[in-house]
Amino acid sequence: MVLSQLSAIAAPRQFESLTLDATVARTDVAIKLAGFGFAVLHQGMTDFRFRLNEPDSIRISFDAVNYVRHPFHTIYISNDVGVGILELLIFKSAGVDLGLRGVGLDEVIARQGGLSLLDRQGNVLFSDIIADGLMHLGYTTGGTGAAIAIVTASSSQPVSSIGAQSIEIKGGSDGDQFAAVYHSHLLPFGSESGLLGFEATFSMDSRVDFGVAGLEIYDGQLVWSYAVRIERNTKKVGIFKGPRGDAAPWGKDTDADDSYLSTTLYPNHTGPSINNGEWMFHTVKLVIDLAAKTYHRVTVNGVPVDSSSIVSPSLTRAETSSPHLYAYVASVSEAGVNGDTYLDNYLITMNEPRILR
Repeated sequence: MVLSQLSAIAAPRQFESLTLDATVARTDVAIKLAGFGFAVLHQGMTDFRFRLNEPDSIRISFDAVNYVRHPFHTIYISNDVGVGILELLIFKSAGVDLGLRGVGLDEVIARQGGLSLLDRQGNVLFSDIIADGLMHLGYTTGGTGAAIAIVTASSSQPVSSIGAQSIEIKGGSDGDQFAAVYHSHLLPFGSESGLLGFEATFSMDSRVDFGVAGLEIYDGQLVWSYAVRIERNTKKVGIFKGPRGDAAPWGKDTDADDSYLSTTLYPNHTGPSINNGEWMFHTVKLVIDLAAKTYHRVTVNGVPVDSSSIVSPSLTRAETSSPHLYAYVASVSEAGVNGDTYLDNYLITMNEPRILR
């Protein structure tokens, strides 16, 4: 046997192919096939979708990308009955380079319209693009006509910036004039000294007074509240600074009484761009320093908002429940009407970087 033949036998396989027939329907069928990435060689008219490694990870369409470089041990495939085949070239070596421009999973997910579209930092604790309705979220309402509902986007009513549907948060016309959705999550082990993030994307119609994206931290003894408020019609942004006793951060007040807003309110021309068009979606990102009990950074539509004037912790009240976080988006209506806020992106992160990348 010549040396070249011995080398061929000893060399590891660089590629492996996978072919799937579209005439068979699949729902998260697990294919145990480890690799360091893949390229789509052929896909017919049928929409094949995949998850990598875990059956509850985000489902991604092969239409979104044809080349991925990311290690995996299992591919979960889904497709409706159709025609044609899906053919993949699996990379069996980390050093494979086809000369193509590959993308990582963060980019693939962004192309799918999931997770963060403005600030792709931190490790994800929880994410929701409202594809499963209210399955992962709770809600509370106050006032006549206040309600929470799932609505589907249409050409005349683009209620979602990503995906096909969003949550309609309809504030009451009297009383507390509000409605809110929320998600509670145990504080992850090791997060006590780190940076925790919350990001939400929502739009407000002309009957909304203001919207609030907030994060509450329960440490087993006290509750610490952090929130950003967008005033829809005045185009102002404010930061919750507390304390307010048992009152919620979304409680009504006037511009003259900023007892829980930062001393600086940003009008449109000096701060974040707040377009008050009914279908203009705004993205709020809060990053909290859990050890220092302070804001680390706040951005609205990608623009930093100064929170340095808030030097004291945002303490609200005593609370002895188990340590956890409570992230919410609230909508407060103008008096006498039911304003609608549409929420369609919800992301909680940990291990946020201390310096922006």
